[in-house]
Amino acid sequence: MNKELIDIAYLAGAVCFILAMKLMNSPRTARKGNQLAMLGMGIAIGATFFNPDIKQENLIWIAGAVAVGTIGGLMAAYKVQMTAMPQMVALLNGLGGGAVALVALFEFLAAGHGGEAPDTVQRVTTVLSAIIGTISFSGSLIAYGKLQELLPGRPLTFKGHSTVNLLLAAFTLALAAMILFFGLVTPAAFITLMVLSLVLGISAVSPIGGADMPVVISLLNSFTGCAAGLAGFVLLNTSLLIGGALVGASG
Repeated sequence: MNKELIDIAYLAGAVCFILAMKLMNSPRTARKGNQLAMLGMGIAIGATFFNPDIKQENLIWIAGAVAVGTIGGLMAAYKVQMTAMPQMVALLNGLGGGAVALVALFEFLAAGHGGEAPDTVQRVTTVLSAIIGTISFSGSLIAYGKLQELLPGRPLTFKGHSTVNLLLAAFTLALAAMILFFGLVTPAAFITLMVLSLVLGISAVSPIGGADMPVVISLLNSFTGCAAGLAGFVLLNTSLLIGGALVGASG
């Protein structure tokens, strides 16, 4: 399949996402919205298998990941009660953020091992998607743990917690700036950036009580959408860019 048809397929998937968001605004049409979103995702995934830019040997890994995700998603959807949907949303959102962070990590590593050198926009979006995706991953897992009563529902805090959060954020941004503008483009630096973001996500969500977790999940869901949209820039994928922007805007 040529590149033009691939782009048309990605655009069709993006249109399905947009229409699905509209249908989900009403309980009467929410089911149709979900079905349309599934169709859009199916189109995007199907087009990926025919993308000439993807090496044939990598298609096996993609197919395996799709199979694992499909089976796991179906099992969870049938097993989880409607009253446990907030936990389900938190967990899936965290997995989405983690997936985006891994994409950013491997794109960074590929660029450092003979891959095509990224331009400025791609470098910035790679770093940002790693930070936001990792924060969303760890924060969503804390939210899931509190809602599922695996962690205490009360605020988990200590003296000087706000100062620690500010320092973590400052160190994360400083390291990101060093990677982007001062030539610190080593795998160790990028992994350290992700570890700092991971700790920041945990530290930022822990002080929030279980009763406020739905609000936190909505915010983290928006984070994951923004990270996915940034990953669309990194991968030059129109469907991922538009879909991420929609999730980021809707929260």
